[in-house]
Amino acid sequence: MISYSEARQLIEQSAQAKRLDLQKNKTEEIDLFDCIGRTLATSITASAPFPAFVTSAMDGFAIAASSSTAASFAQPACLHILGTIHAGLSVAGLNTPAGSAWKIMTGAELPYGCDACVKIEDASSSPIRSLPPRTCAFENFKDVLYLASKVQCGSNVRQVGEDFTPRENVFVCGHRFRHEDVLILATLGVTRLRVFCRPRVALISTGDELVDHSATPQPGQIRNSTLPYLLLKLQSLDCQVVFLGSAGDHDEAFLKKLAIARQENFDLILSTGGISVGQGDRVVQSVEQAGGNLIFQKVRIRPGKPVLFASFPEGISLIGLPGNPIASIVAFRFFVEPFLQHLQNGPTSSTPQFLNFIRLPMACAFFKKTEGTEFLKARLIQDAGLAQVLPLKNQQASLLHPLLEADGWIEIPDGPCGEIAQATPVIFHPFHVGRLVAR
Repeated sequence: MISYSEARQLIEQSAQAKRLDLQKNKTEEIDLFDCIGRTLATSITASAPFPAFVTSAMDGFAIAASSSTAASFAQPACLHILGTIHAGLSVAGLNTPAGSAWKIMTGAELPYGCDACVKIEDASSSPIRSLPPRTCAFENFKDVLYLASKVQCGSNVRQVGEDFTPRENVFVCGHRFRHEDVLILATLGVTRLRVFCRPRVALISTGDELVDHSATPQPGQIRNSTLPYLLLKLQSLDCQVVFLGSAGDHDEAFLKKLAIARQENFDLILSTGGISVGQGDRVVQSVEQAGGNLIFQKVRIRPGKPVLFASFPEGISLIGLPGNPIASIVAFRFFVEPFLQHLQNGPTSSTPQFLNFIRLPMACAFFKKTEGTEFLKARLIQDAGLAQVLPLKNQQASLLHPLLEADGWIEIPDGPCGEIAQATPVIFHPFHVGRLVAR
């Protein structure tokens, strides 16, 4: 039996080594609208500057800053308004003689001869020697505007290439796209992207007692609750997942499904159940019989101690999850997700993209019963304005009901048994980043 940290290291090293093989030739071109969660296989550079022209950053007046050099409250500068420039209007042929100005809208191009923009709040429509009103309408400005202070060149102006410069490397190979990235891609005019193909995962269930979640269990049977969870979770992690069916507790059936997964060259085989010490737990022996190399099969964690990690000569990895649903989702969260994350990240990326955790104080004391790593179902709470994590009272792996209250997992690291004091900082792994709001 190995420690949690040792198991994670073996998982991640294996995924990183496999990643290079996975990404040699397995790329595809996709539409911009399909890019969320996908990993970029090439770099994306800006082909042109953005902004492509000098634009106003405010609703106001486009002027030559030199026209305001002598402006003061005692002697305001008076500029003649030539007209109005709206966003999207071409300014080709427009000129700005000395002492002139243009009404201009946010995002509109500055005409020739202008190098600054005066906010409408900082201008006056009358020569009264006083501060301009804070609310001012363009309708008040007929033919002239008055400036009571000097305007700096470049004020309230977006310069050419201020955001992106030509040939700038905007996205590097290995970047995993977020919704926010679509703003940039669309701005750069990107419509198609080359990304790495999704990892292909084969899923195999074991256990004679399991029936489909839609079936009515007969005496001695239970619904397979883990399967729909894994299918949906793998899809959310941008994997192509294929359920190869249930092998029951039969070696021959499991070996056949194992052979299919290997023949179709899946990147990962994920099995559930059959890896403990029961009479029907035959997955480990079947993997060895098929020529698999056992890397580890037990980890010092609670829940989820029976976890199998193996590899086959052709480079396919297998992770065997416990049959218990709670133990299974713990092993998935802390072994399968890291494996997939390292598998999907490009060669220049080293930061986990979908493994999120924060450090928060314990809301109460907790007695640690094992020397290994413990994962506790926990609620995120707020007390006197301080976010804390509260371990739930019932931590039995056999009970699903506590999941209704839980917001994530507290990680209690390897160490001696004993009390974890209240206010001790611990690592908290939320189920979803969106649930990082204390109740």
